[in-house]
Amino acid sequence: MEFVTDVLLTDRIAALIPRVSDRLNRLAQGIGDSTGLTPVQLQMMDYLYHSGDCTIGALTRAMRRAQSSVSELTDRLADRGLVFRDATTDRRKTLVRLTAEGKNWIRSKEQYQRDALLQLLHALETDSKEALREALLQILSTTDRIARN
Repeated sequence: MEFVTDVLLTDRIAALIPRVSDRLNRLAQGIGDSTGLTPVQLQMMDYLYHSGDCTIGALTRAMRRAQSSVSELTDRLADRGLVFRDATTDRRKTLVRLTAEGKNWIRSKEQYQRDALLQLLHALETDSKEALREALLQILSTTDRIARN
């Protein structure tokens, strides 16, 4: 019976994780909504911020989008002054970079996300926070172990 209970509990947790992730992402998109950026534009800016300058080809692979789509996204973000293309001697290797305004925008977005998450966590009891912390650490440890195998 314990096995059945464990399987049912595991299934219920597995169903909750995507819902929690979705809700946290929706909270984080609040800042995107206020500036009119799309989720894909946010994804591209996040990638550039955390990975550094890269070519359209690298962005295409990272975002799993068509090259024409990534080029169009780049143009739209460039029109808003959030990214720019840094041409090299080889046009195929043009780098896409965040502007200072783009970097500041991402920092603001991340601060907004942290603040929203802190507000949610403040609503939890101390014991619940500690249990959540322990569970998240176990998940990270397990995913690292699985990735190594």
